[in-house]
Amino acid sequence: MADRQRRLATACALAIAFCVSGSARRAYAQDSQSSLIHEIGWKLSTGNYRSALADARQAVEEFPNSAVLMHLLAAAESQNGLQDEARKSFRKAIRLDPTILQNYYDLALLDMQAEDYTKATEMLKTFLGATPQNAKAHLMLGIALSKQNNIPLAIAELKKALAISPDLPLAHYNMGKIYARQGNNMAALDEYKAELGVNPDFYGVYVSAGYSEIAVKQFGAAEALFHRATKINPLAYEAYFGLARVYLILNQLPKAKSELEMVINLAPEDIEAHSMLAGVYNKLGKTLEANREELVIETLKNQAKQAEESQAPSHQ
Repeated sequence: MADRQRRLATACALAIAFCVSGSARRAYAQDSQSSLIHEIGWKLSTGNYRSALADARQAVEEFPNSAVLMHLLAAAESQNGLQDEARKSFRKAIRLDPTILQNYYDLALLDMQAEDYTKATEMLKTFLGATPQNAKAHLMLGIALSKQNNIPLAIAELKKALAISPDLPLAHYNMGKIYARQGNNMAALDEYKAELGVNPDFYGVYVSAGYSEIAVKQFGAAEALFHRATKINPLAYEAYFGLARVYLILNQLPKAKSELEMVINLAPEDIEAHSMLAGVYNKLGKTLEANREELVIETLKNQAKQAEESQAPSHQ
């Protein structure tokens, strides 16, 4: 009797399971997908990028039509330095669901890293078509247009970014870079000073402003800006190079020599620095040291030529 009851109970359970299995699988799949999205997103937010990548790869195999999981895969690939793979994944995420706008913006940033400014421009315009008040997107579009030498539209986009967010970092800086390229260094300095007001610890703006001060022959101001930059980032060579240029203009050769030696210490393959140092040595009457720098220059040029030839495609 007990065995019969157990068999009956088992049969009923199987029947119930069979009836609800279809809806149960759907509910489980939804719960499983949501759980994966939460888990991968949490790992990305906490910097556990390698584990997030492994999970995201498995997740898109299980749910290949999930645009959200494909987006997370792209984000994980990008954080792990797999930029080409990330670009492909973002494009696939867009194909799966064109309404997820973040994909366009993130893909644009990767396109810009790859110096594909045409595609970046396309992505940013699509993104801004739905979110026209996004100041950062206008900033990035302005930069992308500037890289394509579309200067009037680049300036227009940067102005839109600043109209939306007057204290947006890098907007005044990039406006200043455009003005400096046009030879309008006074306008560039106005923008650099505005950038310093909102972004006082940004190394690049001190260097750029220093060169604009040199262009308008304000050498003391340039020197002060370059010195400030070296305090912000002592291991970056550009500011020392700027100081060397100031001291060469002022004919302060020992100081120029010291700064150029610092540049070479930080960037030993910089041919221009070796060339300038050779010139300084000649002016100081140090022929032996000048000849040594000339030899270094020839060696570096030959190495660069050999590297270029080794990378050239074979026509055989």
